Amino acid sequence: MSQCAVDTLNEYHINLLGQPRRTQLPLISQPSRDVITNNCDNPQVLSLGKEGCDHDRCCYSCDHYSADPSNIDDIKSEIQTCIRSINLLETRTDNDMKPHRLAVLRERWQGWQHMLTNLENLIAELEPAERERIEVAATTVRQFRNQTRSGGINITSTEGITTP
Repeated sequence: MSQCAVDTLNEYHINLLGQPRRTQLPLISQPSRDVITNNCDNPQVLSLGKEGCDHDRCCYSCDHYSADPSNIDDIKSEIQTCIRSINLLETRTDNDMKPHRLAVLRERWQGWQHMLTNLENLIAELEPAERERIEVAATTVRQFRNQTRSGGINITSTEGITTP
């Protein structure tokens, strides 16, 4: 993965309010901890894994979360999952927790939609040349992240590394 792509996207990390986040971990270390869209730097999650998080797939609401344009496809996928879950739950009649679960899913859907809107607005406001640069960097990082998730790239392997 190109370090240039990572550096480019580090300039465009935003939080739920659309404000820049400048204190990001390098993206190279993030695919190994697949927390929703990989931009979680919550110390609790990093030490315990995603099971250590009490935000239940509502990462957008966490102070530790930020996203960049490479996360757009993951966020869209999370939104689609929420929509499908809502539709499925609405057709069920045998669930006492239905009102609560629907409220949680709708809140999650709205939160991710808000994050997606912020990212899309950020990109839309850019000059065409800068927008293209960001889209190329996002594609590069997203492809690397997806290859790592699927096991195509092992960034934690020490095979072939010798110590003096």
